[in-house]
Amino acid sequence: MSTSACTGYDWKSFRLLITYFGHRLIGTGGIWFCNDWYFYGNGVFRSTFVGLLVGSSSSVQVNWLYSYINTGVQLVGYYCAALCVDYRWIGRRRLTVFSFIMVSLQIC
Repeated sequence: MSTSACTGYDWKSFRLLITYFGHRLIGTGGIWFCNDWYFYGNGVFRSTFVGLLVGSSSSVQVNWLYSYINTGVQLVGYYCAALCVDYRWIGRRRLTVFSFIMVSLQIC
């Protein structure tokens, strides 16, 4: 008895998986790619953004303070999203669309 006969890792099972869940896999992967792209850029250019706020001649402690404030605001947003995601009036899809619109407006 071969391994593929008892584990479900054969081409027929893979084809069924892609047929029924392929669009969800591509959509979820694409959204996470865009999300990672944004958060990577946000993390890389955080010091530039803080430098614009406080000036380039400020001390390291001032830069850390503004970075902590930025992180605190992000954490509040994460917790609010986690609390609102299961309510019927907003849901997962609306929250995702709303957050991507807000991120797009922030970047532009």
